[in-house]
Amino acid sequence: MNENDLNQVLMDGIKEILFIMKVGDDSEFYYDFVNRAAIEKTKLSKDVIGKPIRQLYTEEVATVLYEKYLKVVTTLETVIYQDSFKTRKGDVCFSETTLTPIFDSKGEKCSYVVASVQDITAKIRNKHLGVIANDSQDLIKVIDEKGIIIDASPSHKNILGYDREEYIGESFLKQIHPDDTRRFKEIMLYSLNNYESLKIEIRKKHVLQGWIWFEYKATPVFDDNNKFLYMICLASNIQTHKDYESKLKHFAYYDSLTNLPNRRYLKKRLAHALEDYRQGNINMLAVAILDIDFFKSVNDNYGHDTGDAVIVEYGNRIKSSIRDIDLVARLGGDEFVVLLPNIGNVENLNRAADKIQNAMHKPWIINGMKLNITTSMGITVVLDKNESISNVLKNADIALYKAKNTGKDGYYI
Repeated sequence: MNENDLNQVLMDGIKEILFIMKVGDDSEFYYDFVNRAAIEKTKLSKDVIGKPIRQLYTEEVATVLYEKYLKVVTTLETVIYQDSFKTRKGDVCFSETTLTPIFDSKGEKCSYVVASVQDITAKIRNKHLGVIANDSQDLIKVIDEKGIIIDASPSHKNILGYDREEYIGESFLKQIHPDDTRRFKEIMLYSLNNYESLKIEIRKKHVLQGWIWFEYKATPVFDDNNKFLYMICLASNIQTHKDYESKLKHFAYYDSLTNLPNRRYLKKRLAHALEDYRQGNINMLAVAILDIDFFKSVNDNYGHDTGDAVIVEYGNRIKSSIRDIDLVARLGGDEFVVLLPNIGNVENLNRAADKIQNAMHKPWIINGMKLNITTSMGITVVLDKNESISNVLKNADIALYKAKNTGKDGYYI
């Protein structure tokens, strides 16, 4: 993983334990990076870099960790689990670990797993908190069986900018984001009616900063006769974590050079477009594959920095030439794909292709140099409503080949 990739993965100011595991060809997981917090708070060190899980832990621990990472690789989805670790002093800390897949350049295979470890020791040990703490770093509320707030921590003032008194006597839905209200209400009422704990992520309003993401946990409290007394609700600020997730998602679905959608995102959008076509929601669907004529000579004659600049400008010109409902994605190298849903008819398709060609015929000044850049384009119109993604792209690629053979700087439908 190069330095640019790391800079995108590691946000400035991350204080959580963070490490990156490389997925080996032997299906083993190797430490590729550990941050300062991981070294300071755990027994990990730089010496673990390049070593597999099974070499560093007992068989029992290694097996558990291996299963968690394998689940990420096989499902290509984020995995969250609670665990514990020992500090350098030997103290046991409880943790919540989030494993996030990082995909290869094609967006098809998980090549790295990012592990973010949050220390939840204090929350675990105070799970059944019976009083409101004055120095709490979280938001704490006490809610009765009707969903009315009967007490709130002073920390609301420091965290959200509102006095605790503004919450007391109000509904538990006070200052919850409108888009989260219904879901939160359903889960909260179910929890109150069934006396069960809950965990949910919602947005709460800050007096100046607007909406902030919180992880909301609620636990019922009973008396000695098992009679429900009230619900203790604890909300932790997870905005940094959400921002981190957003960066990872962008990293997974967008090309790092052009900031355009990548192959993985293209396939997701193309799948939706094909389904819309099957359902009759769009009247015509076309897909174009484009590349730069003689691009290799650009790299050979002017260097890869200039080549990269050409690719960025090439992507920008395509994007500025298409409609808002269209999509341009970079497959890799100088190869791009344009998705044209609901294009209407062949005349409109020709106009769309001409518009892209005209954009490429405008002067190219890159790094102070005037370049002659042209493009070839292969376009396929989806006729079979049961067509697969791979066949659509294959047909467009065949059309591109024919466009190249007819002299380049043109398109073939």
